[in-house]
Amino acid sequence: MKLVWPVPNHHNISSDSSDHELRQGPGQFAIDIPAPEGTVVVASHEGVVAWAQDTGGPCGQGVQVEWEDYFSRTCHHSMLLVIPGQYVLEGEPIALVGHTG
Repeated sequence: MKLVWPVPNHHNISSDSSDHELRQGPGQFAIDIPAPEGTVVVASHEGVVAWAQDTGGPCGQGVQVEWEDYFSRTCHHSMLLVIPGQYVLEGEPIALVGHTG
């Protein structure tokens, strides 16, 4: 399966799931992509926004997009640009980079 990189023009990774205390489970992993606050975050794959909210936890303001039996989740946003139930296209803006959570 091919996915679009969620933060265009910012391809460095500052940490991966081996650095995180919170693990999502088998077959799931997390990476941190450093980018200036306010940078656009895009949908990695077309699908339905399952949730877009302040999680009140380590994710901060986050978005989860689901398709088939898969999902992508992005966290720590300064602003959410989508709402639950919204259909998004691959590469469509869904949030802005922030430091929440």
